[in-house]
Amino acid sequence: MKRGIGLIGCGRMTQKHIETIGRLEDAYIAAISDISMERMKVVHDELLAQNRVTTRFAMYQNYQELLANPDVDLVVIATTSGTHSAIAKDCLLAKKHTIVEKPLALSLDESRRLNQLAEKVEKSLFVCHQMRHRPILFTIKELIDSGALGRLHLAVVMMEIQRSDSYYQAAKWRGTWDQDGGMLVNQGIHLVDLMLWYMGEAQEIFGDLHKVNQRKETEDIALGMIKFSNGGRGLIQANTVTQPANLGYSIRLFGDEGTIIVSGKNFDHLERFEIKGQEKLTGQLDQFLEDRSEQLRMYNHILAELAGKRDQLTVSGKEAEKALELIFALYESSRQKRPVSLPLHTFATKNMKEGEAAHEK
Repeated sequence: MKRGIGLIGCGRMTQKHIETIGRLEDAYIAAISDISMERMKVVHDELLAQNRVTTRFAMYQNYQELLANPDVDLVVIATTSGTHSAIAKDCLLAKKHTIVEKPLALSLDESRRLNQLAEKVEKSLFVCHQMRHRPILFTIKELIDSGALGRLHLAVVMMEIQRSDSYYQAAKWRGTWDQDGGMLVNQGIHLVDLMLWYMGEAQEIFGDLHKVNQRKETEDIALGMIKFSNGGRGLIQANTVTQPANLGYSIRLFGDEGTIIVSGKNFDHLERFEIKGQEKLTGQLDQFLEDRSEQLRMYNHILAELAGKRDQLTVSGKEAEKALELIFALYESSRQKRPVSLPLHTFATKNMKEGEAAHEK
């Protein structure tokens, strides 16, 4: 059975989903929705040129009409960050399986309610943490789980990219706490997710934020020091002020039995791979660096799980909430200027705006 997919949001993020879905054997685009007819027409014309517009293909400015379409079984939400949780709630209430672009929500309470709702209506809720499906990155996870690195003592993740003033000026919601959620939530969340995937549960974090572009609300630099339940430590260093353009990303892991450092604009540079007894694997890892079909793997794994095959790489709403919670704890730590323990009771990114307003008074 081919699953009919409904796309909500026809902006910049949608392009990758369109390309990927076109490569799937078990799914097709049944309908699209966007408040802009112009954006929908661009997507429609692209699908038409690829002979991918079915006789029952539909376009809706009101996404509620898409949710009422019986041909739509699985919905992909690729709208602005601040709208994700409300739309996901409506999708689940309409009894649709749902994939949400990160972040799942800008509030811990909203994230938890969505996960409870997914269980209640017995529908799957997934979040696009596609980097877990990158061969080099899930191979590292397999090595860690096998004990090849021994006990992990330290994980360091770095993001060094550029987001210009024009980037934020291009859309009013960008750079706002209540609709954007912050640089770490939007651009850095993949790194935080991978760190937790590798290191396990976090116990405490001390965070510090710094804003360079004063014409927006959110942070340009985020730093975090983490204590993990396994006794290990972690460092987060993320910025969007790297000049003149993106340098890229880095994950650095240090264990009893070895060291792994992967970096580059696309995690395409293996700086160091030193693990006792794993010397023959180095050549294979070089090949994995060139494979960037993680989005296709993510979709195939999601479809397999919906067909009844439990997949360890899919990221449910509950699993995605772990990275959100750690970032929220970092934000809260910066706001209170003290370490914050996990689990976090409650948090919403709008708290940061309220905190700034109180500080200015």
